[in-house]
Amino acid sequence: MKPLVEPRRRRPWLSAALALAVIGALLGTAPAATADGRLDCEPDAPTGPMLGELGSHDPALVAGCKDEPWYVLATGWGPFNDGTVPIRQSLDRGQSWRTVGSVFDSKPAWVEEAVPGVDNLWAPAVHYDNKSATYYVYYSASTFGSQRSLIGLATNTTLDPADPDYEWVDRGMVFESHEGDPYNAIDAEILADRHGAHYMVFGSWWNGIYVLELDWPSGKPAAGAEPVHVAGQGGDGIEGPTLIRHGKYYYLFVSLGVCCEGADSTYSIAVGRSTSPTGPFLDRDGVDMADGGGTVVLAEHGTNVATGGQSLDKGLIAYHSYDQAGGFAFGIERFEWKRGWPVLSGPAAGGEPSPAVDTDAWYEITSAHSELALGIEGASTEGGAELVQQEPTGEAHQQWRFVYSDNGFYRLVNRNSSLALDIFEWNDQPGATIVQWDDLNGVNQQWRVEQSGGAVTLLNRFSALSLTVWDGATDPGSRISQDTPTGGADQQWVLDPVSGN
Repeated sequence: MKPLVEPRRRRPWLSAALALAVIGALLGTAPAATADGRLDCEPDAPTGPMLGELGSHDPALVAGCKDEPWYVLATGWGPFNDGTVPIRQSLDRGQSWRTVGSVFDSKPAWVEEAVPGVDNLWAPAVHYDNKSATYYVYYSASTFGSQRSLIGLATNTTLDPADPDYEWVDRGMVFESHEGDPYNAIDAEILADRHGAHYMVFGSWWNGIYVLELDWPSGKPAAGAEPVHVAGQGGDGIEGPTLIRHGKYYYLFVSLGVCCEGADSTYSIAVGRSTSPTGPFLDRDGVDMADGGGTVVLAEHGTNVATGGQSLDKGLIAYHSYDQAGGFAFGIERFEWKRGWPVLSGPAAGGEPSPAVDTDAWYEITSAHSELALGIEGASTEGGAELVQQEPTGEAHQQWRFVYSDNGFYRLVNRNSSLALDIFEWNDQPGATIVQWDDLNGVNQQWRVEQSGGAVTLLNRFSALSLTVWDGATDPGSRISQDTPTGGADQQWVLDPVSGN
């Protein structure tokens, strides 16, 4: 696979884009700049529901041009590569996502020494430097609710782990905070202004959001630079800032409210603008964001109760949303501009509730291939018990309810255990074990229901694979798994409502 960026090929393309931009400017249709000030392509947002590894918290989006891969870097998870920043890739313009690597194989020793108890690295930001053809990745290290925090930096010439030039270089600490500081040194994002000067916007809670001028190309604070306070909410939640340039203004996006509380999260995305990257940033009503201003452009949408943790690239915005059941997933949409202000509506839905199911009914689900019923092995009520096919008995462990998530996806909840069907250990490969687990509304528990004659097929949102009688078995007790969708009888399921619902 070719690198995401090949500088020798890119320059003529950029020159052409620049010429088009000049013409566009004369016509009043100049393309928007990316977060680092480049004039670039404007890819479309994914259409319909995305598939794959969507559990990206604080997604940092790098949208590819034409047929280039897309990437999302996100907050790490302790058990995966020691909590380092995961790298997820899409080869179909953002429609489906897979983890392909991470920034570092383990947390740098200096980070663990500087922030005792740090479990994972948070909220990455990706900035591409045209001159050196290098990706600058800023990340945060902290512990929940603490001001002992730092922002670190790593660089690479490619985000593709399959590229022979792929190698992360640890550039060390950029900035830090201690107990009693007015700011919290997390959630960095980078902006290059019209004159090539670079700024880092950062901050979370406490007094809010700050902007700091950087030396470039070191990516570290400029000599004598001091943080400038640009946004606050008087002790209420504000974090996750992002700066972009559009027209004559710089726009500051922030996440307001409370994150990471499942269905009780109150996150929303708000914005203000300024003619300077250091503010003041005023909202649509003219209120300074430093005094609590901020025009909310996206909060709850669809089945989601909260949205934040945003990043912007090439006219697209990525964010994570919490839903009514407490699960979260990231989404992508193109933001529109109306009268100088961004307008968001939530990502394209595309999936509708299936007419094949009644969410108030319990169903016996039998295989069109074997005529055996889906049941839990041993009628267990324990998490981790496997899904198998059994002779139909009418018992509760063979009865299922479809609980709607969104975009045409459902969880299948067992009547006997009240647990949901789950791809065990987030395995995206054919043949993975299907079990029952606590209903967390994770994408590995969500299934799209599609009618197929008098039956339905069940496609998992995480793996993009279909629920399947494994190996074409017809014996009671045989395992149920997932496999590449074929529409065959071993992937077709007959839904029979249980009498006396």
